[in-house]
Amino acid sequence: MKNFQLITDSIQLLENEINLVIKLKEDYSQAIEIITTIPGIGESTAPQILAEIPPIDHFLSADSFASYSGLIPRVSQSAEVRHLGSITKRGSRYLREALYQAAQVASMRKDSSLGKRFSKLYKRKRKGKGKIAWVAIARQITRLIYFLLSRKEKYKDNGYRTKPWRLARKKLERLTIMEIANELTNKNYHVSIYSMEDGAVLS
Repeated sequence: MKNFQLITDSIQLLENEINLVIKLKEDYSQAIEIITTIPGIGESTAPQILAEIPPIDHFLSADSFASYSGLIPRVSQSAEVRHLGSITKRGSRYLREALYQAAQVASMRKDSSLGKRFSKLYKRKRKGKGKIAWVAIARQITRLIYFLLSRKEKYKDNGYRTKPWRLARKKLERLTIMEIANELTNKNYHVSIYSMEDGAVLS
């Protein structure tokens, strides 16, 4: 019990030191504020990610940052066949673990574009589909981190919102046939509604 309390106190002490460093370094604090807007990245995951990467301007592109994280799949090619294998696992293991954990949390956010993308990937894949989908989401998170930190912008998730044409379709579905007919009649259209079941003319 004493050992457990000692470990708990040590963790709390380290967290306090980390929070102090974040507050003292304005750029670091700003980076934390930016990447915690990404679904799945929280106040504990964000410092872990930033501690494992150099300044974002060291990378030429989002692909190079994803490669640094070791989340890019291996590519083998024979003749005209191109095969994607497992991820390279280059770079920091702790960075990959933090990104993978963030992907798992983001996948549960069904109201976000990351959550919806995970659902699609999960349905598409077969063997090991959960792990494959989480790795794909983790790779997408690395790209988001790169672009947001490079532009010093916060994440805005508009991907889950219903598109205008879908809203219009849903609105029409809520209307009855007669209501639609009345709307067209009021706009000087002649409308006749014919029942395919009994051949009766409803209007």
